[in-house]
Amino acid sequence: MPTDGMSRYSIRADIVAALKEIEEIKAVAATYPENWKVLPCAVYSCESRPAGKNKSTVEFLTQWTITIELFTNKSGIGRIAESVQQAINQMGFSDVRVKDANIKNLNRKIITVSGVVNNRTLQITRN
Repeated sequence: MPTDGMSRYSIRADIVAALKEIEEIKAVAATYPENWKVLPCAVYSCESRPAGKNKSTVEFLTQWTITIELFTNKSGIGRIAESVQQAINQMGFSDVRVKDANIKNLNRKIITVSGVVNNRTLQITRN
């Protein structure tokens, strides 16, 4: 829903909702789990900074960088990463990077996306 443009729109809830809609992902969190019993899981982080202000110094554009780490102890992480990419693309993000980064006993993919959110219309554009 568009906002009045007077404040920064937080994309976090939209990211979490998109991740939770992916059936294969069993847990979504902003922090690493204490135990790795619920897999596959997604751990996300969001970073933002002003990308445009008007004469009244109201931030009307915000640059967002979102990092999503996918973890599983089974095969199929590539399919899950593709599902995440599709969900992110549907939101409007087009600058998507995927990196393999396996760690002991876990398959891991790191997906990084970035884009500029118009805080009034909520339209997402490329950096």
